Amino acid sequence: RHGAGTAFAARGTSVSGARRVGRNPRNGVHVLKAKCDLDALSISVESLSRSFGQDLALDGVSFTVPKNTFFCVVGLSGCGISTLLRLIAGLESPDTGRIFLHGDFVFGDRVNLPPEDR
Repeated sequence: RHGAGTAFAARGTSVSGARRVGRNPRNGVHVLKAKCDLDALSISVESLSRSFGQDLALDGVSFTVPKNTFFCVVGLSGCGISTLLRLIAGLESPDTGRIFLHGDFVFGDRVNLPPEDR
């Protein structure tokens, strides 16, 4: 079990300001300890939907990740995880729903902040 501020990096990648605290020799994944401000981060998604033509990628997804919490989204290939993350980041726009980051309204009701402002 790893504590707050622990990051994982594949071989050949780096995390700024991190120090190595372990390594899995079988897959080359390094366990890094980095200082991060989890108190500043919260995510709230309300009724998020996204379709690509006739294919519905997300249908009314809602969840809240409170401050100071680690949260994982898992699922099978093609189930919409990458789409969800792209929507939260602002790389794509949802068809419906609302997104709040750090308590700020970033998507919905004629608001769609670009990625660099999120």
